[in-house]
Amino acid sequence: MAGKVLLALSTFPNVEAARRISNQLVTEKFAACANILPTVESIYRLKEKIENGNETLVLFKLSEDRQFRKFSAFLLAPLVWFLLQLILMVELYSL
Repeated sequence: MAGKVLLALSTFPNVEAARRISNQLVTEKFAACANILPTVESIYRLKEKIENGNETLVLFKLSEDRQFRKFSAFLLAPLVWFLLQLILMVELYSL
């Protein structure tokens, strides 16, 4: 029986950055798949002020047992400074 399949959501400042990071993650086998959703509008609070802006959302699919640690270490590395958020992984289904 395979491990859990996880879904991670992350935003990027633009589609170019999302493509570059997504390609790296899939090439290195840290993620099985990346779905890029360009131009999502975000509304958020920053320093007690309501802000809005456009971001690129990426849905990453990965396995908990083989990819989770490498995936999260890569995305949270200092070189990926523009990462706006990484939503905690959730189980999609078990194989």
